[in-house]
Amino acid sequence: MYRRFIRMRQEKIGDVQLQQIKLREQRADLADIDALIDEVMESVEQPVPDEERAELEALLRQLFQTQRRYMDALIERYETYFQKLIDFDAQQQELIDRTEDLLAFIDERILWIPSGRAVQPDLISDGRDALAWLFGTKYLAQLGRGARDAAARWWALHLLALLLVILYVPFARRARPRVLKLGEEARREDCIRFAPTAEALGLTFLLAIWLPAIVAYFGWRLGQSPAATQYTRSIASALVVAAAFWATLRLPRQLVRRGGVAEAHCGWSEKGAHSLWRDLRWLALVTVPSVFLIYVFEVRGEDLWRESAGRFLFFALLLAVTVFNYFAFRTGGALAASLRVGSNTRRWTWRVVQVAALLAPLSLAAGALRGFYWTALQLAARIHGTLLFLFLLVIGMQLAARLSMIAQRRAALEEDALEEKPRAPAAKPTMEISRLMIGTGILFAILGAFAIWADLLPAARILHQVELWSTTQTVTVAELDPSGVEKLSTEQKLVPITLADLFRSLLIGLLTLALVRALPGILEATLFRRLGPGERYAYSTIVKYAVVLAGLALAFDAIGVGWSSIQWLVAAVGLGLGFGLQEIFANFISGLIILFERPIRVGDTVSVGDIHGTVTKIRIRATWITGFDRKELIVPNKTFVTGQLINWTLSDPVLRLEIPVGIAYGSDTERAIEVLNEVAKASPLVLSNPPPHVFFLSFGESSLSFELRVFTRGVDRRFRARHELHMRIDKAFREAGIEIAFPQRDLHVRSLPKDWRPPPERNA
Repeated sequence: MYRRFIRMRQEKIGDVQLQQIKLREQRADLADIDALIDEVMESVEQPVPDEERAELEALLRQLFQTQRRYMDALIERYETYFQKLIDFDAQQQELIDRTEDLLAFIDERILWIPSGRAVQPDLISDGRDALAWLFGTKYLAQLGRGARDAAARWWALHLLALLLVILYVPFARRARPRVLKLGEEARREDCIRFAPTAEALGLTFLLAIWLPAIVAYFGWRLGQSPAATQYTRSIASALVVAAAFWATLRLPRQLVRRGGVAEAHCGWSEKGAHSLWRDLRWLALVTVPSVFLIYVFEVRGEDLWRESAGRFLFFALLLAVTVFNYFAFRTGGALAASLRVGSNTRRWTWRVVQVAALLAPLSLAAGALRGFYWTALQLAARIHGTLLFLFLLVIGMQLAARLSMIAQRRAALEEDALEEKPRAPAAKPTMEISRLMIGTGILFAILGAFAIWADLLPAARILHQVELWSTTQTVTVAELDPSGVEKLSTEQKLVPITLADLFRSLLIGLLTLALVRALPGILEATLFRRLGPGERYAYSTIVKYAVVLAGLALAFDAIGVGWSSIQWLVAAVGLGLGFGLQEIFANFISGLIILFERPIRVGDTVSVGDIHGTVTKIRIRATWITGFDRKELIVPNKTFVTGQLINWTLSDPVLRLEIPVGIAYGSDTERAIEVLNEVAKASPLVLSNPPPHVFFLSFGESSLSFELRVFTRGVDRRFRARHELHMRIDKAFREAGIEIAFPQRDLHVRSLPKDWRPPPERNA
């Protein structure tokens, strides 16, 4: 409001300044009265006698002098008015600045100051007074009058709301079976549409909000009634808050219902989802009335009632939340079973989550009992919002994984339809959350948590008062020399590092970790989409290294470890490492060359010496190659840059395969060529373009040497194609009566021992 007045006053000041300029111009015109009199007299058309002329000039002089006097007085008044406006504006601006400073001071310390006394026996009597006010017949009668007035005043709107409720009842009866049917459709392995999931989400949202919406509408209209008293408005406001809180519990409960979105579309276990659905039901029965009563006393504004009855209700609510967290987060509980907590890392992380889920509500309850009731209430509301956001984020990530699985199924069907020859069945797509989804989820989690906790962040400024250590930094100082010329100089200044700086460094580290996990995948899916897989991996890796370096620099700078502090240490260490670890530096530079020049890419099949396999990772020091026998081979990057390298799939994945075949002398060579061509054309692993060729190479010692040259796509098909062609050639030659030759040797014995006798012939 005051800022609006200041803007209006600024416009007024501008108008006054403009009027002052006009008045000064008019006053300047009145400076030479004699000239003005002469100008007026010259404008008279008829001649004036001398006696009348002198009298007329005297009157004109008196008139101009009076006008000039009034003009001077008016200019003086405008000057005073202008100065008053300026002074008032400055005072009001100072008032606003002091108010903002006071509000900032309050925001910094309000969470750390107790809102009341610790729990004492006399609070019981205050609680009795609060309950007597809440259930007093006098005030209930006021509530009734307010409800009747609201019902009579907006009867048309109430009739429309009632009509929507009546229409919604049959809709809800049909919606629940429809959700089950959509879940059955989504469970089918041949489902290639996301429409069932989208429809189930819409129906689930409508089923979740309709009851809270009715309560919120009633509270809204009740609070708008002119007949509403303070008691009635307290009840109305609490109804709206309780309805919003109820909706935050009903939405997850509808998502995890039997056959619902979480179970049928996101892959949650049936047991875990049903257990969570059951626990959310009793949690809502306990917490929603508690939230309603708590906010009744909050809106009422009576400190004694709020610190007695409201605090005890809040304590009971937190105990219920603790029990719910124990059953939901325990090992084998609803959330653990649904989120498939199984690996060692997840089990360790899940243990931390379990402890935090129990300590958080108990700590808030203890703080409320100690007198920090308002602080605990504010923190509990933000924690509840954060948990709801994280729950919906997990559901969103799982739905994204389902969308990816559906896209894979659709792509597989389209590829099968475009295949000229039948192929072996591929592995069925599964719903897996990729690293891109995890990284993006972490980034959204950080941003969402920041938005939820933004209004309480000023309270963290008090952490600037907790000094941990001090550091010396170089700052630039501007000075004026005696001649008035500004000169810049640098000086060393002692700067304290506070607890807030440490937390900021940790936050930068978390954001860097989230960006490292999410940004490369996002770039691959957007900016680098038209590039090949190897190029996408190379550019994404470079971006990841840049993000890591920038994040580390900002994180260390936040705690006072800047480049000026460590540059000499880095130079000394770099010089020592350059001499002592030459191979590591050579591999590091070679890794950068590989990423920029891209002689090999992720997914390429390479041969380096006696190492053969597929490139899976390219790191700073070494490259991971998965051999054809599934062994992980770690090859230093220097080997690829300085040694001989064969990249089978660098520019063209099509490879030629030579199949040597030898047939016996006397066989029909033309028929052999026909059979080999037929075998090549019938194989699904052989490309029709370029076409296969058969060549009669030579007359061998024991056979007529032929060679079948075919082309196949990809190294992974090369061995399968060779095996299949060998099997087909052997079968086709036997059916055609063509003998596959084998080596033959004639031995001529020139001398034998004298006592040698041939062995006796065996009877057949």
